[in-house]
Amino acid sequence: MATDIDLVPIFYDFLHPFSFREGRKFRLSHFAFSVLLPAAVAVWLSFKHPVISERYQATLLVVFGAIAAVMTAILPVVQYVVGVGLPAERYKPTQHAAWEHQVTRLQVLRGLYSTISVSVILLVFALIPALLLQVQWLPGWAKQTTSGSIYFVGLAVAVSFLQVISGVYIVLDAQAKEYDQKLKDLKP
Repeated sequence: MATDIDLVPIFYDFLHPFSFREGRKFRLSHFAFSVLLPAAVAVWLSFKHPVISERYQATLLVVFGAIAAVMTAILPVVQYVVGVGLPAERYKPTQHAAWEHQVTRLQVLRGLYSTISVSVILLVFALIPALLLQVQWLPGWAKQTTSGSIYFVGLAVAVSFLQVISGVYIVLDAQAKEYDQKLKDLKP
């Protein structure tokens, strides 16, 4: 049902990314890179190319749908790669580093989920302007605004995909360091 849709926590997590040893908080640099930069480039593109050509409009619908499906399919892959399997018993004080690493992985996973979810939500809502471009009687300024919003969604999703890649890399790098330390400890 439509009343069950609550997007506020997804956008809250997206705008309050996790930073190691600092927890979740709003960061202006993240906001500028994820929202303001795509918006500024979209405005610039909307003046450079005011209306998306008719021959590309149907292609945009298909591409946005395909990217939304791929981003949704990435969710379980990210879950598997990041992995948050918890032990059955409580961590011992000597395992504080392992516990801290597990907390970090869980927070990064939560951030990756919110980033992927925001990009899918943007792609779904981008179908509205893509369909509006099909309306012939719209004035030029409305078509330019609609094209600008489509440019924004494309750029924001590209930035989100880069954030997902970097988040997975951060977790894999931390995991590699953890295994490297274990190998050094087990060295004969």
